[in-house]
Amino acid sequence: MITGAQRNIGLDMALVLVEAGATVYCIDLPSSPIDIWLKAQKYAEALPDIPGLLEETTVKGKGRLEYISGDVTGRQKTWDIAEEVVKREGRLDICFANAGVMGGVHCSDYLAKDVHDGSEHPPGPLTAQTAGKQTEKLGRPGSIIMTASISGSLANQGQHWSVYNSGYARTSLTEDNQP
Repeated sequence: MITGAQRNIGLDMALVLVEAGATVYCIDLPSSPIDIWLKAQKYAEALPDIPGLLEETTVKGKGRLEYISGDVTGRQKTWDIAEEVVKREGRLDICFANAGVMGGVHCSDYLAKDVHDGSEHPPGPLTAQTAGKQTEKLGRPGSIIMTASISGSLANQGQHWSVYNSGYARTSLTEDNQP
């Protein structure tokens, strides 16, 4: 499951996983995927079958891309999406929390309630929490990957995306400080 996966980093990561044989659910806001995502899906369908990694395994076939329109800025909405993936596949092995929503509010005008209403914050923590609870519920380990961004420090300096930029910077700092 990859959030924010209709294009850019999310779609690129989805293709990497598909090429390795994974079924990847791309979660994004629009009700239907855009042309670049549909082209990526056709590319995935044209990939050759992957033989079993070991003779005693049943790993065969190939990966595929699936699209789910969904909003991961709220706890229940995020949980419902993950439940749908588990319902379809019976498992959730990898979650790449990549989605981010930006709005144009200057930091001096930002209200505390706006940080919590999902209008402008990186929904990664909710997605990661949901994936962790799903893997715990299923009794099987999984991996959680969170996007870090240079948005505030390099790519989008001077833009009024204060919560988005600081949220991803926090993720970046957390990743950098791991032992």
